[in-house]
Amino acid sequence: MFDIGIWEIALILLIALLVVGPERLPGLARKLGLWINRARRVFSEVKGDVERELRIEELKHSLRQPDAVDDMKKLADRVKAINADLSLEVSDRKAAGKVSSLSEKGDQTDSSSAPQPPSSDSLMK
Repeated sequence: MFDIGIWEIALILLIALLVVGPERLPGLARKLGLWINRARRVFSEVKGDVERELRIEELKHSLRQPDAVDDMKKLADRVKAINADLSLEVSDRKAAGKVSSLSEKGDQTDSSSAPQPPSSDSLMK
């Protein structure tokens, strides 16, 4: 933050000792520390309030944008259309006899095109 070395601090303490005196220096240092802590606390509270307000404004701004809502609706419609197409494809394959029932194939479809998981025997080797 500040580029203050040990010699600068020693010089400031020497000047404070000469100006204030040795009997009042500890009390002055204590008061200075209290004021610095209060200033830090107030600064952090103000910073937190500003950040909170910025987040609220960003949320309000994003809610006001109809484009984002429209994009989400379009995406949901596309997903529904793809789901309907897949359901139609599966029902067509079932009608053609290419897809067997779940109990016959062990929950797999069209064994020629679907990748087979490794068997437990091949994993043991």
